[in-house]
Amino acid sequence: MQQKNQSGERVIRLVGLLFAFGGAVFLIISLIGLTVQSGIRKNGIQTMAVVTDVGENYTEIVYEADGQTFTSLLRYRSARILPGDSMSVYYDLQNPEKVFVDMPIFYLVFFASGILLSGLGGGILCRCFFKSKKTDKLRENGQRIYAEVIGWEKNYHLKRNYSYAKNLVCQYKTADGTSYLFKSDPFFGDVSRWPEGSQVPVYVERGNMDHYYVDLM
Repeated sequence: MQQKNQSGERVIRLVGLLFAFGGAVFLIISLIGLTVQSGIRKNGIQTMAVVTDVGENYTEIVYEADGQTFTSLLRYRSARILPGDSMSVYYDLQNPEKVFVDMPIFYLVFFASGILLSGLGGGILCRCFFKSKKTDKLRENGQRIYAEVIGWEKNYHLKRNYSYAKNLVCQYKTADGTSYLFKSDPFFGDVSRWPEGSQVPVYVERGNMDHYYVDLM
């Protein structure tokens, strides 16, 4: 049974969706974190704590609140913090044993990453959308010609499962002997469907052979 070829454009669209989704997740996490941090600064009581121990993913501190001394284990670790150092923390006035670290930079980095990923994903999706519209326009209003397949080439910009995408290369000669080369959109799969010498439809813009679409459907 012949394996169905998959359009590279579909893979590019999927990558755009993944970037956009990842960016949205980063933005949501950062906004929630910044909101929580704002609440900590607004409602918490700031005090200085002394670091007594640090581990791979924790920091132990000692601080005073309401005249009492408390020890707390923070699920927080910074390479710049060592035992004996002082650090600023916030504790809950109603429950002094509940302590927080103000980390706006951490969430701002998440926010910036979310903006970058969302913008990249959005740009990829916009590119796919306008390319699809252009293809539809060529199908509807362009001139359909048939070009001869002369080979194919690897597309080193697009890779999936350790395999590069391919572009079909075809040639069209006009009545006056002028030759035009066309390349298909990248795709994954078997190229044996289009042996050299076979004909494939190509939609070209009337009066401008540089705008075209090689139809492999």
